[in-house]
Formats: sequence, C-alpha cells, structure tokens
Amino acid sequence: MRKIKLIVMAVICGILSLGPSLPSRAMQGEEPDLVYMVNAEEEIIITGGKSAERELCIPSMLDGYPVVGIAEGVFRGRADIEKVVIQSGVRYIGEYAFAGCMGLREIKLEEGMQYIADNAFYEDASLMEVVLPESIVYVGENAFGNCKALARIEYSQRTHIDKYAFEGSLWQEERDGGKFRIRGSCLVEGRGNEGPIIEIPYGITEIEDCNWRGLAVVDQYYDGSYEQIILPETMVKLGLNCFQKVDVKTIEIPDGVREIPRNAFEHAALEKVELPGELKIIRQGAFYDCTELKTIIIPDSVEIIEEQAFGICIGLSEIIIPDSVSEIGDEAFTDCSNLHDVSFGEGVREVWASLFNYCGNLERVQFPENLEILNGLMWCSGLRRIYIPGKTVEIHDDIFEAYPRWGGSITVYGQKGSRAQEVAEASGMEFVEVESGDEMP
Repeated sequence: MRKIKLIVMAVICGILSLGPSLPSRAMQGEEPDLVYMVNAEEEIIITGGKSAERELCIPSMLDGYPVVGIAEGVFRGRADIEKVVIQSGVRYIGEYAFAGCMGLREIKLEEGMQYIADNAFYEDASLMEVVLPESIVYVGENAFGNCKALARIEYSQRTHIDKYAFEGSLWQEERDGGKFRIRGSCLVEGRGNEGPIIEIPYGITEIEDCNWRGLAVVDQYYDGSYEQIILPETMVKLGLNCFQKVDVKTIEIPDGVREIPRNAFEHAALEKVELPGELKIIRQGAFYDCTELKTIIIPDSVEIIEEQAFGICIGLSEIIIPDSVSEIGDEAFTDCSNLHDVSFGEGVREVWASLFNYCGNLERVQFPENLEILNGLMWCSGLRRIYIPGKTVEIHDDIFEAYPRWGGSITVYGQKGSRAQEVAEASGMEFVEVESGDEMP
C-alpha cells in the first residue's frame, strides 16, 4: 500500500509542479494576513500568516500572482483560527498545514483544490463537517485524523482517499460500529448481516483486495441465501476475490466500475449480474464456477475478456460478444455445458480454439470475418459445424486432432484456398466452401 501511495503522490505532485524544493529564484512577499513565496513559475505558495482574525481566507490571487498551494505546517497549532476559506485555483494543502488548530470549526474548499497531504488537518478537534469539491483527486493519510467531532464527510467517487485519511474521527468510529469495517473510502471487511439484503454504505469507492475466502459479508447471522448485494453509486473499484463464494442471487455493478477483477465472484451462487455500461475488462476467473448464473449481458464497452472468466458457468445457454471486444482469453467459457448459442462481434482478431472446451451442447460456432489468429486445440465434443473466415491466416495444424479419438467430426466452412481449408483437409474434416459465415446452416 505504501508503494501505491508514493506513486499516487508522485503523479499528483508532478501535476501540481511542487518539485523537490522551491526554485532558487523564488522571492518572498507579505500581505497584512499572509506570508508567501513566489516560485520560478510565478506562482504563490503560502508560507505563513500573522493575523489573529477568526476567519482565514486563502485567496486565488495575491499581488497579481496565482496562489497554488499552502506549504507544510504553516498554520499548525493556531488556536485562533475558527474558519478557513480556500478559494478556487489553490491546488494543494501541505502536510500539517492546519494540524492542531483546536478552534477550527469550519473549512470551505472551493473547486480547483486537488491534493490534501498527510496530516493536513490532523487533530482539529472542533471540525464537524468536510465537503470536498469534485476537483479533489487525493486525500492523504491522517489528513483528517483524530478530528474527534468530524461526523459528516462528502466527496466525489473519483477521489483517491487513503485508508487512514479519517482515522480517529467520529465519522470513522461510527462506521466501525456497524456491519462493515471501513478505512477512508475503502471497505476492508464485512461483518455479516441479519437479513436477506446486504447494502454496502454510500461513500465507499473501493473494496480492498481479499484473500481466497472473499469478503466476510456472509456468516451465521442469517440462515439462508442472500437475495441481493447493493453496491453504492460511489463505487469505482472492486477488489480481487472480493465476493468469492458469496451465496447471493443478484448484484448490480455501479456505473463507475471499469474492471471486474480476478476471481471477484468465483464460486459465488449468483443467478443474475448487471454489468455497468462503461465496463472495459473482465479479468481472469471473474465469474468462474458461478454455476447458478443463467444470464449475462456483456456491455458493448467491454474490450477484454480474460482466460476462464466464465468457466464452469453451467447455467449459461447463450453468449453475445459485442463488437467492442478485441481479445478473449483461453478457456474463457470452458465447461459451460449448457451453452448452445454463441454470437461474435466483429472486433475480435484473435481467440483460442479452446475457448469453448467441454461445452458439450454447443454444436455451431461462427467466428467473425475479421478473425486473424485461432490459437491452440479444440476440445468441444458436441461441435459439428464451424465457420473460419479466410482472413484467419494462423491456425494450429492439429486444431481438430481430438475429434477422431472421440469418434466425432466437424464440418468446416470457409473460403476456397484459405488456411481453414488446408487445415480441415489435413485433419480429415469435411470442408464446405462459402463466401461468409451467414451461409453456414
């Protein structure tokens, strides 16, 4: 986690042009309430303040220069400050900048703020509410740590919040008293449920990577299968193995999620899944061995389906692969024994012949016209007809070697003189010349 944090900080610091130190040509300045430094980019960094006024305002401009940030520790321990207003355009707040301001009750952060560093408002015991603007991309460790009165927090789903950003706050403590253990905006652990619906709290943006047992949301509190898991609309990231083996019938993945991670629902008793319209990747084993899953609609935003993503989903009878999918991994639908109808979009360029291994009810496969590479061997005992387009120039010589041993045969449809004809005839399979797959019965 520390490595990820350092990477995020480095990227954001690059955006904000912080650099390792202030440039050599920086110059100092002073307003009635503020002390500042102008850096080489002619931007102001606040380095101190002398006012005893209760309200402190950090303006967007000073002396004709834009104010971009507040340096480390500059207002630390100031008991006189009760309200802080940071105007639009100020992009970052440094470490411990307002830490220990015991009288600070209110902060107003306007749009443009992007980065709140570690411990920025640490131990501000009177602070009760924080509303982070949409522009915020990172909130650091203990940024609002030990803010004992802090009970209400609002933030965008795009915000990366350190797990321990709100550690010791009233908001954090109240969450820990519920059914879930939460750090920052990350769901770390579930603690069971007493009813048939599991509702994960609003404000959670991600679920931590889990061990092979998955998220502990199911235990002895409820005797039976859960009807539904409700994920909040703030969710953007699921963790590895996060719902592995969960006995739940339905789940709807929020629109912000772009990737279903590895083994996320492996062995889950799912009957129905609604995938988000902007989903890009379905990772390895994401729905592996979901034997109760009867329907899956792959949205036309998906680009990659990795190996064994839907392996042993024996309830699936039909798969429609949209045009957006360009890559499908080995055995992505292996052992889907009731699968009998597959439709490919035109985006697929390369697939594995073992894509449908052991799908005994699948009798017909029509690969798209743009297919170029057909890797590996085919072990689909029920398959009787297959269309391989003329553009498929790379096909394994022994692709059909298993069929004579099973006492079966395949009729291969394709263009005259194609690689498909060459392989079919070399394997002893019947070849039928057609112009397109639409002519295959």
